[in-house]
Amino acid sequence: MKQYVFVIILSTISIYLCAQEEGLIRSRDRKCVTLGILQGGGSLIGIDFEYLVVNKVGVQAGVGVRGFGAGINYHFSSNIRSSFMSLQYWHQGLGDTYARSLAGINYVFRGKKGLTFQAGIGAALKKGRVWPGYLREQAPVLLMFALGYYIPIINRQTFVMTK
Repeated sequence: MKQYVFVIILSTISIYLCAQEEGLIRSRDRKCVTLGILQGGGSLIGIDFEYLVVNKVGVQAGVGVRGFGAGINYHFSSNIRSSFMSLQYWHQGLGDTYARSLAGINYVFRGKKGLTFQAGIGAALKKGRVWPGYLREQAPVLLMFALGYYIPIINRQTFVMTK
């Protein structure tokens, strides 16, 4: 008899929790891949992977043609499809093709159909070997931007507590 009561209580709790959508996010809304121009740390063509660690906060890492990057993101809603602010590091170039490293803050717009665009400003941390000789100094603040298409990674439909 105690087992039946326990199963009924657990069933009631799980039905109640699944009905509270504002306190839950689906695990399928926690991961995302973005492909595009100047993605992956400011690479000419690159890919970024993002994962929502906790509600509204995500981490991303990317790689592209001769570059890589990483970032910490704050989403305006608890969905991976939402727009966000991002604190990012870009490393443009590798080895003999190294141009510069930057750290900056970007606003990233995500549209409903997959289009994504980001724009922001960054501070130049270091210049590399392929920095043009006619430019004696790096500008202290540089424009950071990228254009791409994002694809949420869909897993089985499970729910995760966010509070």
